[in-house]
Amino acid sequence: MRILILIILISGLLVGCEDPGIGVNPDQGKELDSTGILQIRFVYNIQGIPPGRVKRADLSLAYTADSMYRGEFFRATNVSDAKSNYRFYLPSGTYYYHATIICLAGGDSCKFSGFGDQYGLRMDGGKVEVHPNQLTEVTTQFH
Repeated sequence: MRILILIILISGLLVGCEDPGIGVNPDQGKELDSTGILQIRFVYNIQGIPPGRVKRADLSLAYTADSMYRGEFFRATNVSDAKSNYRFYLPSGTYYYHATIICLAGGDSCKFSGFGDQYGLRMDGGKVEVHPNQLTEVTTQFH
């Protein structure tokens, strides 16, 4: 009985092993070869606001400038004040990024620092070109 169980287990293992060439798409590696890295340094230095009262609010990517202005993003990431570098692995091509910060200071501090009002937003965005097997770096600039 033990020999029969052993034969069944060994035959199951042999059937379960596949040749690595079987079922592999020959174009599968080409997609990885055309992938590039977009690294966005989400930094800001706003004068006239108490420390800790300006926060990161949004970082998103769009395929076209029109879709960026309409708010139609294909990727949005959770942003944190503890992290300033964000990496995206993307196929080579042209992309548009959109970054937003918010002012949480009281009084007129936000208004006089260019946010428009308390709880106002400031935005930065731009066009980036991602190249295959290369790192593209962008640093936000909130003017």
